[in-house]
Amino acid sequence: MKELINNLLEFSNKTVRHTSYDINGEPIEPYWSEWTFVRRYINKIDNVEDIHNHIDYWHDLENDEITTELYEFLGLTLDDYKLWLKKPSDLESILEKYKHDHF
Repeated sequence: MKELINNLLEFSNKTVRHTSYDINGEPIEPYWSEWTFVRRYINKIDNVEDIHNHIDYWHDLENDEITTELYEFLGLTLDDYKLWLKKPSDLESILEKYKHDHF
């Protein structure tokens, strides 16, 4: 009985982290990780409006933390980024192209 109690105490003291996985079985990370907005969108983690969270995060980075251009950080090509800037309402159709390109 004492061993069971010790095991329960040891388990309760551990941090249990729930990890979600994408359709390919890879762990899903928060938007400030290696996962781009496009990848999170493709995996149905983010919706179109969530792009603004990623942009805000990028703008909040310190200069020495910025290692990519914004379009790269989002996971867009430069051409697609320019298309989106010209016509923001086309973002969903641009993103749908990525779904078809990746699957």
